[in-house]
Amino acid sequence: GYKGEYYDDTAWIGLTILRLYDATKDAKYLATAKDLWIYLQGAWDETNGGLNWRTTDNSSKNSCTMGPA
Repeated sequence: GYKGEYYDDTAWIGLTILRLYDATKDAKYLATAKDLWIYLQGAWDETNGGLNWRTTDNSSKNSCTMGPA
């Protein structure tokens, strides 16, 4: 699955993959969505709570990441 620098992109892609699974019931889409969800869980930061926006910066937590995740 896609695991780029920006967690919000990963979250939106994950939602799209879940929609693909819902439409096709193809298990590969569900497996990929689960993989991306595990990856997104790594973005959680107890400092001020929330998901980081970027993999390289834990000072920014934006709704563009929190919303789709």
